Order: sequence, then C-alpha cells, then structure tokens
Amino acid sequence: MKKAACIILLILVAGIVLWLTAYRPVLPEQVAAFAVDAALKVRGDFGGNFQIIDPGRWEPALPGLEIRTLRLGREKDLASFKLQAVRVSPSEFAIEVIRLTPKESSRMRPAEIMASRNALALINGPFFDHMEQSLGLLVIDGRVINKKPRRGADAIFFVKDGRPRIATREDFPHTDVDFAIQTGPWLVRDGARIEGFQRPWLVDRRSALGLDAQGRLLLAVTDAAINGLSLYELSHLLARPESGGGLGCVDAVNLDGGTSTQMMLSAGDARIRVRGFKRVPVFLLVVKKR
Repeated sequence: MKKAACIILLILVAGIVLWLTAYRPVLPEQVAAFAVDAALKVRGDFGGNFQIIDPGRWEPALPGLEIRTLRLGREKDLASFKLQAVRVSPSEFAIEVIRLTPKESSRMRPAEIMASRNALALINGPFFDHMEQSLGLLVIDGRVINKKPRRGADAIFFVKDGRPRIATREDFPHTDVDFAIQTGPWLVRDGARIEGFQRPWLVDRRSALGLDAQGRLLLAVTDAAINGLSLYELSHLLARPESGGGLGCVDAVNLDGGTSTQMMLSAGDARIRVRGFKRVPVFLLVVKKR
C-alpha cells in the first residue's frame, strides 16, 4: 500500500508542477503524459524480476492474423500487466506507414486513423521531436520524407516487395523501398537477444516490432500505465522460444515507448486497445491485401 500511495502522490505532484511552471497553456493530456512519464522514470525497477504469469497462446483473428496476450508480473509489484502481441502473415496483409500532420494528430483518434486507411491494426512508430517531426529516416509510399539519419538509432524497419524486413543502416538497400522507419535499439538480432543497453534498470511502457523464422511480423506493446519492462527484459521475452513462453523472434527492434506506446486492433471478433498518453505523428498499419 505504501508503494501505491507513493506512486499516486508522485503522479499528482508531477502534474501540479507541470501545470504551475508551464509558460504556455497546458492540455490535461499533456499533464497526464508528463506525470506518467515522470513516475516511470523515477520509479525504475523496484518490483524485482519480471515473471511470465501466463504466456497465453496465439489465437486466430483472421486467416494470417493472430493475437496473443501474455500476462506478466513482478515479485514485489503492485499488480500484473499484459503484453499484447499481433502476428501478421505478409502473404495476406500489407504493412504501411502513415504520417500525420500536427493538426491531424490532434483531432484523429486511432480508430479514425484505421478507418481512413481500411486498416485492421495499428501501432505507434519511431521517436519524434517536440514539433512532432519523426526522427531519422522515413519513407512513405516510396517517397523519402526524411533522409537525415538519427544518431543512436541503428536499425531500419522497411517494407520492400511486400515483405517486412529489419536491417542495419549499413545494409539498408535505399532503392525500391515502399516504407521505412529508422528506430532502435536492436532487441534481437539473428536469434540472439541483445545486451549492453543504456539504463538497463529502467522499466517503461514498451512498443516493439519483430520478425520470426517464417518471416511473419510481430507487433508488441505493454499495456500498463505505470509498469512495464526494461529493454533487457523485452529483449529476453522477444527472443525466448515460444516453447518457453516467449515470442520466438529472430530479429526485433524497439519503437518509441513510454507515453507514446499505443496499439489498436479490430479484426473479426478480436479487439485490442492499448491507449497512449501522447499524440504521435507516425503509425504502422496492418491492411488486408487486395
């Protein structure tokens, strides 16, 4: 109970401080985003090692589209939380990247974004600046939107010839690419989990992309407001074989997380809705191939 009271107090204080010290009008959603982000970063990992309480199983939503819910927890934490995962067959579904203007991102909800593109699923994209400009390489519909590389983001997720792939900046082909985002860090590479992350103790909300041995794309997010995984833990979970409760990725990369983390799916009778605390300018969409 003491931990719960401390976290609630921290959120309230952070929100009040932001409200009182801002030099311009602040929206309630900005206060909430700041408060949650502050709580996550101050808190760190005081709950002990994460545990897989229930690994769940892949359930078909549509042919070539599956969903899975993993219930996770910590030895001494307040409550369990979930990792929501979507697995997509590129033979049945296309992966697209969409960029919103600041005006669009302020008025369009995820459901409206999906409806505008006839998408079945959506996940937030890479990191962006305070002007809502995506950082690093960005290619949409074959057109280079931003070609300036982002320092420290050593992976590029891209779609070429209808196939999702992940490459290093050095191996990225640059030509005949339909969509591309620069992101990072790598979480899994060639089947091996990555180590040596900066601030490996930091627990946060997470978003990630992965590819399995069959070339299927995995979208994954944690759903807790003030809990989550460190990059080390996320890497471990993504690389871990399915037989051991993991997601069995051979390659995986981190997306923007924290208050940006969000996912939505509406396919058949299946529904996933992980709300974000912040507007984001770039999304990845799953669209049925024509």
